[in-house]
Amino acid sequence: MQLPTISCLAYLLVCAFAVNTARVPDNARDLYEQFKRDYGKVYTNHDDEKRFAIFKENLLRAQAYQLQERGTAKYGVTQFFDLTPEEFATKYLSSLIEDQVDHVQLNDLKAAPDRIDWREKGAVAPVEDQGSCGSCWSFSVVGNIEGQWFLKTGQLVSLSKQQLVDCDTVDNGCNGGWPPSTYGEVKRLGGLQRQQDYPYVGVEQTCRMDKSKILAKIDGSIVLEKDEKKQAAWLAEHGPVASTLNANYLQGYFRLYRGDGTCGIEKVVSSATIR
Repeated sequence: MQLPTISCLAYLLVCAFAVNTARVPDNARDLYEQFKRDYGKVYTNHDDEKRFAIFKENLLRAQAYQLQERGTAKYGVTQFFDLTPEEFATKYLSSLIEDQVDHVQLNDLKAAPDRIDWREKGAVAPVEDQGSCGSCWSFSVVGNIEGQWFLKTGQLVSLSKQQLVDCDTVDNGCNGGWPPSTYGEVKRLGGLQRQQDYPYVGVEQTCRMDKSKILAKIDGSIVLEKDEKKQAAWLAEHGPVASTLNANYLQGYFRLYRGDGTCGIEKVVSSATIR
């Protein structure tokens, strides 16, 4: 039985918008040329015009979404702006998930402080690029485990995402995965190697895990109750978590604010447990 999978780079909440209120900016060509420089994009002459047309459509789409925004997200140019929504979905998104998971009720927690940033406390490794592989599920889970391992040992170690892409037999490699099942695979595999010992390449390969180099081990995992205030309190007390969100047809968001369940960000929040 194939498990449901999470759309990589998350899912998108598709909503109606009035395109006629948005317009292609006069400097669209300059933005496009800067986009190509920023992300190392190179095309043939014919394909370049096609991608420029798509880029302009995505500018319009991002503007239209921003016009209807209510202060929970901000939209702008990302590395996916040369793809149509259909191309983006085919390349990065897998089948939609069903909200069928047992959530742990969160009780007896202290109220979350107004602000906490685990990056400042040393629990979060630098952001990495997953490339064209739909491996967001691996990055999310491994990032959580890195944080939990830091809280357990005092050491922040970059752990292998590629190990899960290659060796996890429940999830779907570059075609998506489902974090609640991924933790079980981490436990089955005996833990995670360091990134330097099993580096990320962004394509699914034959598993080449070396058990003698396993570093971080987990005891289990939990999925937190669907309550953002309680989740914030848990995060403040227990460290970084893994989350999923909706990004099915918009490649353009780059900032998201918590507090009102935007894009379903509170629905599947999970964490490894390390005793």
